Amino acid sequence: MSKKYILNFHQKATEKPITYLLVKNFDIKINIISAKIEAGEAGTLILEMNGKRLDEAIAFIKAEGVDIHRMSEEIELDRDLCVDCGACTAVCPVGALTINHRTAEVELKPDLCVACGMCVKACPRRAISLSI
Repeated sequence: MSKKYILNFHQKATEKPITYLLVKNFDIKINIISAKIEAGEAGTLILEMNGKRLDEAIAFIKAEGVDIHRMSEEIELDRDLCVDCGACTAVCPVGALTINHRTAEVELKPDLCVACGMCVKACPRRAISLSI
């Protein structure tokens, strides 16, 4: 079963081949969901990882000076609180939240969500939450 993680690289850690070493040394299958990272600058990488040695791989990432956190697995939209204003859809980078043009309601596609949390911050009614 794949799990999503967010990796926050400090400036010096971006010069290390972390993803290559995860595949080579730990036989981890990686799906890069989002990457905002450049050599020599702090950055963020969102990965979906799967493998039998995942715990060892996570320990390796931490030992390399990279902050790693498991991402939320589920996004929830509270229809009782939602007023379908669309603020969440404007900030969703992957289209997991959209406006249905026929009904004018916010629609949630949880399988597309990368759990970035932008929608949670944007929702004026606090109708969206991420759970682990």
